[in-house]
Amino acid sequence: MKNLDTITINSTSGYSNEDAVRQYLQDHKAGCHGDDRDYYSNAIAQLDHGVVGDELQLEIDDIVSNGGLVEVDNGTFALFATQKGIGTMKKTIKTWCPVFPGFYNTIFEMNDNDMYEDIAERLNEHGSFTPSTMFNGKLYDYLPLDIAKWEYDYAKDIVDAVHNELDIAGIVDMRMEKLYSPKEYNFSNDSIDIELDVDINVFRESLLKICRMDGFDDYIKGKYTSCSGFISSYSNDAEDWIKLVLDDAWIDDNEHIVGSILQYYLDDAGFDEWGLYDSVEAPYWSEYVTSDVVWDVIESSEWISFMRGAEKELERYIAIMGENSDASRKAIAGSQSAKEKVLFEMLEKAKENE
Repeated sequence: MKNLDTITINSTSGYSNEDAVRQYLQDHKAGCHGDDRDYYSNAIAQLDHGVVGDELQLEIDDIVSNGGLVEVDNGTFALFATQKGIGTMKKTIKTWCPVFPGFYNTIFEMNDNDMYEDIAERLNEHGSFTPSTMFNGKLYDYLPLDIAKWEYDYAKDIVDAVHNELDIAGIVDMRMEKLYSPKEYNFSNDSIDIELDVDINVFRESLLKICRMDGFDDYIKGKYTSCSGFISSYSNDAEDWIKLVLDDAWIDDNEHIVGSILQYYLDDAGFDEWGLYDSVEAPYWSEYVTSDVVWDVIESSEWISFMRGAEKELERYIAIMGENSDASRKAIAGSQSAKEKVLFEMLEKAKENE
């Protein structure tokens, strides 16, 4: 027989120490008769006397094999009980979305080039239109975009994509809570706060397994070791993180660590920001334009008539002067400048009348 002191049983279900196993034994005893009932009575008696005899050892082994107890260290068990009388525990955890690096100056930032290329293509439907180098900057004033809405919708899809990659037992659902954007981007970038609906007992077991993966200790040291210009708010010792996960009150005070453990899991799986980028299609920019000024102008009969007239006039001039003549090249450049000038005059007028 082993002294009970050699086995530490940490309850995560509202019980403490050996009381968790006693509850398990009592629940099973209540549903038994005869020899089976005596078996559980003997196991409880051994527990009461602080020793681990054959019956109690068999029960501990049985709970372990069925996922009720998990050996988190040599001789140290945590109870993740789902048996009658103990039950599962559902909980919503708030943390941060792993992998996502933010929008500002990253691959997830809105691509203005797509926007301007689409507009240039539309402008060329009724004649040749070659934007100048200043065109995009000038056009921006007439294309108000709801960037915040675009980022919010994109962030929701990003969370769904990360959720799909988290093949972790205990996660029931995952969703975006809010998108945070700093006032200044000097020291931080955008981040997504998420909510995880979990079966806390099963989820805790999954987190412990991740914390014991090869490389987790190096990951924690690299991410949470204080240095010049950085003071870590968290321990850089993986064993301290394991203790937090085992603590009954851990989740309410240390929600940050969940996101970091999930980050390591995805890092180890090879799912980085490029993998995330490839798995999510960014929302189409035109759906977030809050003014129809540009569309109204370039689809107007006035603009179309102007473009067609300018094209015919240029074609006649080139036919007279020769396609490769200096005069024709200057005429083409002049025509492009004139088209752009007229376009912005029309845009300004439409904006004033909006």
